[in-house]
Amino acid sequence: MQRRKFIAGLGSLAAAGAAGIGTGAFTSVQADRTVSVNTAADNDAFLAFETSGATNSAYVSNADSGAVSFNLDGDADVDGTGVNQDGTTQINDIVKVRNQGTQPVLVYVEPDSIDESDRTTSDGFGVDPQASNRPNGDYENTSSIAAGVEDDQISLTGLYSEPPYSAYGGGNDGKQEFLLDSGQAFDFGLYVNTGDSSVDQEISMKITADATAVPDTL
Repeated sequence: MQRRKFIAGLGSLAAAGAAGIGTGAFTSVQADRTVSVNTAADNDAFLAFETSGATNSAYVSNADSGAVSFNLDGDADVDGTGVNQDGTTQINDIVKVRNQGTQPVLVYVEPDSIDESDRTTSDGFGVDPQASNRPNGDYENTSSIAAGVEDDQISLTGLYSEPPYSAYGGGNDGKQEFLLDSGQAFDFGLYVNTGDSSVDQEISMKITADATAVPDTL
């Protein structure tokens, strides 16, 4: 929508110029331009995963040198080597997710990017990414808050029924929970439910920042 508005504005300007100075025509134009592209470590990228100031950044590796990984195993810079079996583990504020772009974005985890057997809706083992200290969301939990869970915390997938605090409002009010204006950040954490499973595996998830998904009313 914004791009269409921009093109319409250019058209009006061109029409006014033509009326003032006469018309000009050309058959074709070719112009060389340069595009500079650079990859950055996750601490410095347009969607940044910042470890500076994050309470539990010991569970992160590669933030200042490449793509981050979240380590809830023996690779974490902590004394333990994993989460408890037959239990739930909540680790808040692992990184700060910051919008270092020029326009507002909705930041979320695509639900289907997490394998179905690794979701918290499955029996036994499951992982769910979480956001807290959101600058624009106003959802607060009113019941069934598990130990260690902040009262403003939500699932970044917006899909799962577990943990119970992921059931926030829909529509634009729900999208506002994921909104980051330029320069804003929220805390990223992980919720892990092991059930009675013995787990040793690697899980992937896709974190998305989408400016086109921001409603005009936000």
